[in-house]
Amino acid sequence: MTLNLKSTTALAAAIALTGSTAWAGMEEAMEFLETEIAEMTALSPEEQEAEMQWFIDAAEPFQGMEIKVVSETITTHEYESQVLAPAFTAITGIQVTHDLIGEGDVVEKLQTQMQSGENIYDAYVNDSDLIGTHWRYQQVRNLTDWMDGEGADVTSPNLDLDDFIGTQFTTAPDGKLYQLPDQQFANLYWFRYDWFNDDKNKTDFQDEYGYELGVPVNWAAYEDIAEFFTGRDLSHMGVEGEIFDAAVDLRVGSPTEGELITRTLDAVSGAALYLPPGLAHGFQALSAEAVVVYRVTSVHSPDHDGGIRWDSAGIDWPREDAIVSERDAALPALADFESPFRHGG
Repeated sequence: MTLNLKSTTALAAAIALTGSTAWAGMEEAMEFLETEIAEMTALSPEEQEAEMQWFIDAAEPFQGMEIKVVSETITTHEYESQVLAPAFTAITGIQVTHDLIGEGDVVEKLQTQMQSGENIYDAYVNDSDLIGTHWRYQQVRNLTDWMDGEGADVTSPNLDLDDFIGTQFTTAPDGKLYQLPDQQFANLYWFRYDWFNDDKNKTDFQDEYGYELGVPVNWAAYEDIAEFFTGRDLSHMGVEGEIFDAAVDLRVGSPTEGELITRTLDAVSGAALYLPPGLAHGFQALSAEAVVVYRVTSVHSPDHDGGIRWDSAGIDWPREDAIVSERDAALPALADFESPFRHGG
């Protein structure tokens, strides 16, 4: 997210007619440092106090001014609105109102302001991918030139742009900075590689939507892919349904001997459970139908088949209507099982 600063020249002129007296000072600044900053800074107490004094002095000509800011409603901006804005007002005497609205509403307000020329907000916190719009329309301040010129007196001498992460995304093609990174997050898109590379899925998707199944490049593709896979029968891929999976460590001398692990596995998430040799393993179907795929280290040997009784290891099975085979019901209890497995052996 980025903070777009509009001109304060016209705003200051308007406030000169309607502004009211506001009191601010070091007492409010020290309270803010104590309650919100504390030890979360590399600055010494003297340096912190000097920084606050600079804000107080720089803001003095503008006491009583009102500034309206808007951002989408997320936790970071809630803190800015509910803590930082009131603190800035108390310290500087400049009344900052930080509204929180929906992300789409922020863009709508911004577009309306650019198209109509009506001043709805003085500052917008918006996504950095609007940098092209801001550069083309020239409706926001070019911060590079403004901080070196008209805004030099209200630009902190300790401001270091290298402290901001992501300024390459807020710098326009003209090499000027139009936005300051205010809050950032990483977009990670997860998808089922096996689903997207399955021949039947690819063919069916191509036939239905007219283009290849792949990582979505626009919102329409997101909707198509969601629609395609919602409720789709994937049984041809060999895995379906949902199970409650459980394993017990039978390795003598193991640090976790006798302990159990349980997980819920399903065909949608694609999660798998790796079990080393020496663990008893069982599962209970949670869906009406379930197909489970095993990958094992060797072929099945009936002569070495064995196990423990399903209800003897303290496993909290989620379903009480379990159907247990005669073979499984006849297995020995965990307490009676003589394990052939040795930890590290």
